[in-house]
Amino acid sequence: MQATAFASRPPLDTFSLAQACRNDLGEMLRKPDAVEMLAERGVTLGDVRGLTQSHYEALYAVGKSLCKQLEFEQALPIALDLVANEGSDPRFFFLAGTCLLHLRDRKNAVLMFEKCLEGDPGHAVAMYRIGECMAAFGQDQEAERAFEAVVDLGRGQEKYSKLQRMAQVRLDGMKNKDAS
Repeated sequence: MQATAFASRPPLDTFSLAQACRNDLGEMLRKPDAVEMLAERGVTLGDVRGLTQSHYEALYAVGKSLCKQLEFEQALPIALDLVANEGSDPRFFFLAGTCLLHLRDRKNAVLMFEKCLEGDPGHAVAMYRIGECMAAFGQDQEAERAFEAVVDLGRGQEKYSKLQRMAQVRLDGMKNKDAS
């Protein structure tokens, strides 16, 4: 696969960036054997395309900004492009999972949050999101396990105290539902 135009110079607007990422993803999907072969050799698509960490950071910043603006449909191709080109950074999987969750694709959101947790087992927010999805699927035992894990992850960590309380509220609600 050869480098795309946006790999050498970033587009001027986020719509163009999202469209370039969609095009890149389409190109990758047309060559699944090549993608698999690279993965088996420990080579990322980003390596082949000559992408650098600064490129990923710039894309990530745009994706996060779009999510803060609730532009999840525009952020999703950027997040998926990051995942496809540099699949070792848990932040990229979390970003993709967040977009998918807000676009109501909970099944694929769970997959992205699980990949995030593979790279960062202490990512309490990803675990909480999995709990939310499982609860929405009616898979209460899985949801309870996820919320319990969030409570455990939050112990002694001030930055997770609010999330820990939210998880405990969800757990209490689920237990009260079971009791009635």
